[in-house]
Amino acid sequence: MTFQKQVIDNTVEKLLKGEDYREEVVNAINAEFFDFAIAFFKEIVKAKLDSTEINLEWYKTYFINNSEFDPAESAIFAGMNKKTITNINGTASKEVVLDVANSNFDYLSNLIDELRQDNLDEIGISIKLSYKDVYVELNLAESLLVINALATKKAAIRGGAWSSIGKKV
Repeated sequence: MTFQKQVIDNTVEKLLKGEDYREEVVNAINAEFFDFAIAFFKEIVKAKLDSTEINLEWYKTYFINNSEFDPAESAIFAGMNKKTITNINGTASKEVVLDVANSNFDYLSNLIDELRQDNLDEIGISIKLSYKDVYVELNLAESLLVINALATKKAAIRGGAWSSIGKKV
């Protein structure tokens, strides 16, 4: 059972009993975020199971330019959300969303490169993921992109962008 399914069941139960369900809305936001995060991390580790090198080019190919993902999700992985893209461009066509997602990813990659050049010895971030006894450690650039995607997803959920409920990450 996903976190989301559990929250939906709890909400329905409270509605049927005439109880306040607003706490469940907060729980739903957290549940959708956790479902997303866990599935996102699993995808990264599965790639490592397939002996795929985890790097920025792989991330861009697998998460942003992968036709298996809805363009709105690809935008999230690139640190953008569909609503912002629509507000800026006046459209959320698949082509525009993917173009903006790729542009933003390239921009973030350049910022990360500058950060590495400026602070190479001063800061280090790594995220260590494990799944089925396989461990993956993300470097500074990869960790920052993952953190940015997670922050974007949380903001999108809180902003009412619930379009990904039940979809594959």
